[in-house]
Amino acid sequence: MFFHWAGAKRLSGPNGCNNMMGKILFEQFPKDITTFIDIFIGSGCVAFEAAKLYKYVITNDLNNDIHNFYNIYMTRRQELIDLIEITPYHESIFKDFKNYKQEKDELLRALKFVYVYNYGFINNSTMRHALVSNAKTNLINRLKDILTPANIQFLNCDFRKVLKKISFHIARPNQKKRAFVYADPPYLDVSNAYGFKWQEKDFQDLVDLLIDSEIRFAISEFDNPKVIEYAKSKRLNIVNLCNRRNLGNHRNEILITNYQEKGDLWTST
Repeated sequence: MFFHWAGAKRLSGPNGCNNMMGKILFEQFPKDITTFIDIFIGSGCVAFEAAKLYKYVITNDLNNDIHNFYNIYMTRRQELIDLIEITPYHESIFKDFKNYKQEKDELLRALKFVYVYNYGFINNSTMRHALVSNAKTNLINRLKDILTPANIQFLNCDFRKVLKKISFHIARPNQKKRAFVYADPPYLDVSNAYGFKWQEKDFQDLVDLLIDSEIRFAISEFDNPKVIEYAKSKRLNIVNLCNRRNLGNHRNEILITNYQEKGDLWTST
């Protein structure tokens, strides 16, 4: 992944549930996907792995800075890498770059954004001083190593509008049958750095929207009683993935689906 983001599903790294969440997720996804739709791309871990596996990948995030970063990554990657290489790792620069939202130049805003979200804690209030000495090198290598996939598209809108922007050809009904939506939204009742409060109504809107779409889907969440109750009321499947640490607490990570694969914890009837 290119930057630290709350709830990121890393596909590599030290052992642990969160680090292996990407692998666990893909094991639960259907095996006949052609079009993969990630409506909360975040750090991009899941979406860029999906681009290796599926013919079409459509991603979205409401966050303008995430969208800008990926646009720069796709179109001006070497310029971004060059800027990262010449920018020192220093607390005064970190403090200055925290105002990245005020930057008008798209390339510089992408630089400041990825700098802050790599060298700062999740809430970006302070710089992380316990970084390994090659933190910058690791970031540059990640930017260089991940190929720019030609089959990935980026949207920048509220999740309620994403599926309206995707056209499935009426003469090709299998397009929709082989589509799949993955949603990794802000988790309900969890403090995070998204800059807004994810409400119970948002979660319910997401579930209702995906059910109405008649597309197979999976939603990541914690085993929040409100989440489980609403999912069961809609006769959805709840898959127990693992227990992981979040903000000092251990929480059970679940996957809510409208299809059955392996590992069902509950199946509402």
